[in-house]
Order: sequence, then C-alpha cells, then structure tokens
Amino acid sequence: MHGSPFLRTIAVILALLAAAIPLWRMTHEAAAASVIPATSAPETESRVHMAVAFAQKPLRFEIDYLGRPVWQSDLVTTLTAEKDIGMTYPKEGVDLEYKVVWPPGTPLCAARLSVAANDAEPVEKTLWGTGQVDDVLSFP
Repeated sequence: MHGSPFLRTIAVILALLAAAIPLWRMTHEAAAASVIPATSAPETESRVHMAVAFAQKPLRFEIDYLGRPVWQSDLVTTLTAEKDIGMTYPKEGVDLEYKVVWPPGTPLCAARLSVAANDAEPVEKTLWGTGQVDDVLSFP
C-alpha cells in the first residue's frame, strides 16, 4: 500500500464534510416547511342514526365517542332500540366504544350496533360475550 495514513484520513474527513453540507440543507429545509400551520375545515355536526339489538336483554349498555357517552341506558326494557344523535362524523369514519352488561349467569350473547350517518346505508357490527363486554368498533 502506498500513501500516507495521515493524507488518507484527511481525504476521508473532506469527503464526509462535503456530504454533510447537502444533508444539513435538506434536513433543515424540511423542518422549516413542516412548521407552516395547516388549515382545516371546521367540523360540522352530522345526524347519526344508531340502532342496538340484543340476543338477551342486558342490564345496561353505553356507547362512547371520543371518551364521552353519546347514548346510554341503565334500564333496558326491550331487545331493540333506535336513536338519532347529532355528533361530528368525519369522512374517515368514527371509533365507538360499545359497552354491554348482561345479568350474571346469562349464556353467550350477541349485541349488535348499527350506525348510519347522514342518511347513508347503515353499517352493522356485532359483539359477543357473557357478563360484561367492552370493545371499540370502527365505522366508516
């Protein structure tokens, strides 16, 4: 091998410095561009039709959206119920937390939730369980 180790080290350092300048410019321009605030359309409230149906009458049920209850009943008298709710419903859809409590000793049961926003076709999801069921259901 020919050449001085010192000169090779200097050549490597110069090559790294030459590559560092464009890399620094690329990363700092991207950071400056991401600081620009994005404007979003204000969220409007939609009319959402919800329907619940149960295989066995539960003690209670609750439907939460963004951590807040939108429909709950502590005294369920029928196997089906419907309700229209005014809530924000983005075009990406919503995640609803569905909680159902059946009496002790009730066998495996089904609880269906149907959701239709702004007169669209309803979308149905079903939970199965015994005792207490708590799950998040996604609706488009």
